[in-house]
Amino acid sequence: DESPQGVVCDLLGASGQSVATLDYGTGAALSGLFAEAPGRQSCFAGGLVAGSRPALVALGVDAAVLAAQGPVSPAGAAALARTARVRLGATLGLALAGALDAHSGEPQPVGTIFAALDDGKTEPRIASISYATATSEMRRLGALTALNLLRQSLLGQQPGSLAK
Repeated sequence: DESPQGVVCDLLGASGQSVATLDYGTGAALSGLFAEAPGRQSCFAGGLVAGSRPALVALGVDAAVLAAQGPVSPAGAAALARTARVRLGATLGLALAGALDAHSGEPQPVGTIFAALDDGKTEPRIASISYATATSEMRRLGALTALNLLRQSLLGQQPGSLAK
């Protein structure tokens, strides 16, 4: 399968790793992509979705990080990725946190998204994007950015930030 999620699942399988996801403010955009990947049972431990800060705390996200930085921030996204990895027992945690509409309750401008990858061994990798487009498109672009962050890590490449 040549889809982004198929390529990432192949890379995960080849390296003997698995990924767990946590989506905040993005619906299940990231988890949904992995759910469509052929062979997902061998690469995708599962996905968590939270629509509020209290839900994040209930999932085990560090409340101090959420209070100090918020979930839609580099530190917040890293805390989400760590939580996904630990809660679902994967070797990698991948998170997507976004402020996608004016009612998100987040201080960032609409269209701000952070993706984070946590392996439990090194500093989390972070990508940030900002898009001014339809909410559904922002979700899709954010999820693809997170997948690319994971792909780059698996290939030993450095992450980059995309902005439009």
